[in-house]
This record gives sequence, C-alpha cells and structure tokens, in this order.
Amino acid sequence: MSDWPEYRVKAMHAHKPDDDGIYSLPGQLTYHGLAYNKEVFDKFGVAYPTDDMTWEEVIDLARQVTGERDGVQYRGLDIALDPQMVGMLDGWLVDEDDEVHFENRDDVKRVLSLIEEVAAIPGNIPDNDKEDFFDPWSYGIYNERNVAMALHARYIAKGLAESAEESDLNFDFVSWPLVDKDHPTQPYTDGTFYAISPYSEYPDEAFEVIEYLISDEWINDSDPLDYNMDILKDKNMEAFTRHPLNVPDGRASEHQVTGRWLFGKTANRIIYEDVDINTAIRETQEEAETLIKEAKGSD
Repeated sequence: MSDWPEYRVKAMHAHKPDDDGIYSLPGQLTYHGLAYNKEVFDKFGVAYPTDDMTWEEVIDLARQVTGERDGVQYRGLDIALDPQMVGMLDGWLVDEDDEVHFENRDDVKRVLSLIEEVAAIPGNIPDNDKEDFFDPWSYGIYNERNVAMALHARYIAKGLAESAEESDLNFDFVSWPLVDKDHPTQPYTDGTFYAISPYSEYPDEAFEVIEYLISDEWINDSDPLDYNMDILKDKNMEAFTRHPLNVPDGRASEHQVTGRWLFGKTANRIIYEDVDINTAIRETQEEAETLIKEAKGSD
C-alpha cells in the first residue's frame, strides 16, 4: 500500500465511520471517460475529440455535432450519470458530521452551470419522456447511433465493443473533460471495498485474501483495462486512467448518498423547470437538511 496513489489512500479513509483505524481496503475503483462515435463526427465534418480537453472545449464540440442530418436528429453530448458530476466536486455534499454543503460553494455552482450549458444546446436534451437529463441506460451512442459523445464509466466500452462486433460502428475514447487543466482529475464515484467481519474465525487468513484482492496483479488480471476484448486492444483505453480520481479530503457521511441524489434532482429542476441555479441550490440545501434530520430521527 506504500506505493498507492494518493487518491486510493483517500478513498480508503473516505467512507470510514470514524477517524479510528482502517475499516476496509479499496480494490477496483470506477474510472470514467468520454466515448465518441466517429461516424457522427464524420457526418458533420468535425474533428474528433482529443485527450485533455476542457469542459468548455467539449461543450463547444458538442454544439458542432448537434443537429439534423438526413432526417435524423443527432445529439452532441450525453451525460449518463449524475453521480459522475457530483464526483467532480472539491468536497463532500454531506460531511462526516452530517453537515450539508450545497450553499456558498463555487464548485457546486460551476458543475451545475456546466450541466445547464450542455442541456441548453438546441436539440441535445434526450427524448426519454422522463424529464431526466441523466439516463445510464440510454446508450444512443451505439444503439440508435445518434449521439456523438457520451460521458460514462469505463464499462460503456464493453457495450460499444459488442455493438461494433455486429456492425460497422467506429468509436474511441478520450479522457474525461477537465475543469482545471493545471489540476487534471476525473470523477470519484465508487468502487469495490473489502473488509473483515468482526465475527470471522479466521481474520489473518481473511486479510491474506484481501491483500491479494487489492493487489495490482489481481485487479489487472480479473478486470483488465480492455476487458480482454480484441476490438478494444486498439482503442485508447488508457484514457480512462489518464487522470487521477478526484477524491475529496476527509470522510463522507453515510448521508452523502442523499446529497448525491438531490444534486441530480436539482440539475433536472434547473433544466426542465427553469429554476435559476441560486434558487435551486438554496432549496436543495434546505431539503437535504430536512431529509437527513428525519433520517437520523428514525434511527
């Protein structure tokens, strides 16, 4: 563990119930990137995205590949998961003391503004009849093939590869868009963590197993970056690990999941109900405080 990158160490401490000791060890963590369909870019005559692009550059690119061609409406950019956007924040939405932190944060306002800007591209809102801008099961980039770029977790590569095996789909990946080029990161969302039961009769043996499960050897063998799929071996799979995970300092509350859910709900209110960002943040702060207070009262 002495050679672990800082983000893995921070992830180990992030979800502890208190500051004493170590309760679990991280195995495979979730990595993210930008998938793109070369066919859509070719149709619009626009250059492909590249690694290390900023959010502003990606959004500008999305504008250029959103529109109608040959009777088909193409969308420039899908954001699949709202937790990914939460994972870009500098700090937890609900800290270790169960204090809610939506208000008075530049990063919260900045990320919500980015989402609003993506949704404001004419023709880019997904037609899913759910008033949900985030749809993890909407794989238009390779099902309908009417999406130019999709921000997603690494596992989208498997879907793209499987689709390409049965069609002429031409795709690749670049790194997650950067908020700050001087401090390049990608979102921290989740991962696999291993712990020993306090009731285990064989704690030493269990720890030996965990040591192996968190080793680079096991992680690389059991979950290789290219999933051992031939079609992915020539793709830019390194884009998914190009930048470190953005793990905030300190510990998160167990109620961080509530804050994360409310963040996505807030973004959707801004997009579909035309609520201004400052009002949405203030109301979400109040709602989060109420929900967490009620949850703690029922414990």
